[in-house]
Amino acid sequence: MANTITIEDAVARMVNVGEIPLGVSLIDYLDAMVSAAEDKLDEAKEHKLSSQEIELLELCVKANEVKFTFATLLKQHIEWELATPPKTSVFKISTDSVNIRQLELSSVAEWAFINYGIDRFDYEELSNKSRELPITKSDMLAETIAKKGLTSKLATRLYISLAYLLEEFVSMKQVNTKLLGSVENINVP
Repeated sequence: MANTITIEDAVARMVNVGEIPLGVSLIDYLDAMVSAAEDKLDEAKEHKLSSQEIELLELCVKANEVKFTFATLLKQHIEWELATPPKTSVFKISTDSVNIRQLELSSVAEWAFINYGIDRFDYEELSNKSRELPITKSDMLAETIAKKGLTSKLATRLYISLAYLLEEFVSMKQVNTKLLGSVENINVP
């Protein structure tokens, strides 16, 4: 796990956003979530859904608005403290920072706990996206599959590939036909 983190990734962790689409800022992403929740609410009102369903969608809108506001305030607080550091600031700027300012992960975790009581900040399953971006299309596809699972099209391709491999393996091992069967009739336990 990386020992540094960007301000945006730190705020994303604090408001429990696991992944931000590439090329989109966290604040824009959260704003889009608010808009999507508002659209669902408007749609529910147009379709005259029950008052209970509308109330639940109103809660979703409020929760997304709070998340957006909290993220905005956290980012402002961090940027303000970095611009005018008090004598007791716990933030440590990483010496590895090149283009994007990187903060030491432990200092951000300490700051989050001291100021906001966030104590589940530094855990393994979250990764620093700014330093661990996939390099090739294959890497990006593998990452997508790992997160979302195989699509039906990819699963079909995988099964077809495995069937061809099994067929080749059986045709090469003609010695033990009782165990493996023939190419036309492969024994599948």
